[in-house]
Amino acid sequence: WAFPGGSQQGLSRRPFLWTSKDGARDLGTFSAKHSWDCASVLLGDGRVLGDSAGHSFLWGTESGMQDIGFPPGTSGARPVSANDRGEVLCRAAKLVENSRGGVASLGAPFLWAEEGGFTALHGPAGFDDVRPVGIAADGTVLLHATKPPDRTIRACYLLRDGKLQSLSAPPDWSSALYLGMNARGLLVGIA
Repeated sequence: WAFPGGSQQGLSRRPFLWTSKDGARDLGTFSAKHSWDCASVLLGDGRVLGDSAGHSFLWGTESGMQDIGFPPGTSGARPVSANDRGEVLCRAAKLVENSRGGVASLGAPFLWAEEGGFTALHGPAGFDDVRPVGIAADGTVLLHATKPPDRTIRACYLLRDGKLQSLSAPPDWSSALYLGMNARGLLVGIA
C-alpha cells in the first residue's frame, strides 16, 4: 500500500495499481473520511477489488472506484480472492458480544458477483468464526473455521457445490493448516 506524502504519519493509506507501462497509479478513495483503503484482489481483466472503511470497492480504468457495499447483517467486508468466472470471495465481519463483555469480530464467508451481489456461504456446524482463504476456477472455496470459547480448535474445509469436505493432516502429522489455494484447486499449508 502507499502512504500519501511518503509517510505513515496520520495513518492513511491509499490503494494503487502498478503496471510495467505506467508504474504505480493511485486508485483514489471514497472520501476524505476513508483514509485506510486497501486494494486486495486483482481481477484478470485489470480491475481491482479492495475495501475502504468496511465497504468493498471495485475499481476500473473507465469506472473509477465504485462502492459495492457489504452483506446485510454484517459490519463490513473485504475481498480476499477471485476467479475468472467473476466470483469474488469476501470475508465479512459480524460483531458479537464476547464472554468478557466486549465485542469480537467474527468472520463470515460470502461470494460477490456483479450480477446478484453478495451471497452467504455456509460453514461447518459448531464453528462461529469462518474465514474464507481462496477460491478456485471451478468455484471451490477454502475455509478456516474456529470454535468458541478459546478459538484454539481450528479446522480447514473445502466448500464445493454446496458440500463441505473436512481437510485432514498429511500422513504422520497430527494437524495441518491450509494457507492457500490456486485456480486449479491445489492447496498449500503447514503441518
